[in-house]
Amino acid sequence: MEVDPVGHMAHRLSHAVTMLCELIPYTNDVSLPAVISIACLEDWFTNYRLVIEFLVLKPPANCASAQDFVPGWKARPEVKARLARDYGWASEDVSHIGRPQKPAPERGAYDPPALRAKAEQLLSDLEEFVAALAVVGHDYEDLVRVALTICRTKLGSQ
Repeated sequence: MEVDPVGHMAHRLSHAVTMLCELIPYTNDVSLPAVISIACLEDWFTNYRLVIEFLVLKPPANCASAQDFVPGWKARPEVKARLARDYGWASEDVSHIGRPQKPAPERGAYDPPALRAKAEQLLSDLEEFVAALAVVGHDYEDLVRVALTICRTKLGSQ
C-alpha cells in the first residue's frame, strides 16, 4: 500500500484541527464519567500542542511542520511568541507532570469557554498558513481549509 506522505501529513493536521473543536463540549460534560471528560481534556491539549508545534516550533525529525508545505513560511513573531507560551502551558499542565508555576492570566481556565477562545485564536493563526497554501497553489489547501470551516461552524454552534 503506497501512502502519499504529504497527504498523510495534511490529513493529520486536519484531524488535529477538527479534534480541537469536537472535543470541547465533552471536557466538562457531567453526563459522562469523569475519567472520560478528563481524557477528552487531555486529548484537546494534545491536539492543541500538535497544531502549535506544526505552525511555530521545530518538531522532531520524523514530524511535519508548516515549512514542509510552504518552504520558508513563518508565523508572525507575535503569533510565534504567544503560541510558544501556550505550548508551554499545555505541556506543563497536561502533557507532563510539571512543577507548579504561577498562574499566567493570559492562559485562562480549562472550562469550555476558555478552550473555545484558545481554539478560535489558533484557528485564526492557522488561517494565515492556509492563505500561504493558497498562494502557492498547494494541492492540500482545500483539505486544511475544509477542516477550518468545519471547526469554525462547530464552535459557532457550541
